[in-house]
Amino acid sequence: MFSVLIEPGAFTPPESFAAEIRRRVEWVKASPPAAPGGEILVPGEPEERTRADRAANGLPLDETTWSQLLETAASVGVSRDEVDAAGFPAPGAMRRG
Repeated sequence: MFSVLIEPGAFTPPESFAAEIRRRVEWVKASPPAAPGGEILVPGEPEERTRADRAANGLPLDETTWSQLLETAASVGVSRDEVDAAGFPAPGAMRRG
């Protein structure tokens, strides 16, 4: 992979560069979406949404992984009651993927 890294501050003041990036993002987001009712996202937006969702709602967790976590806890002497007492959501309350 070939990469070129450029320091924008070598060509323009940081404030001007930041303002130009904001204008470009606004211009790109003003484009019509490919799918009707869709939306234009810029790099980082899907990840930020995922982070906010997981902070609010927890991580999606499938039944197999939850069972494996409980088995691992038991293998080191941590009972299910101790897992529950630690404040982890009950299995039915935990989001699953």
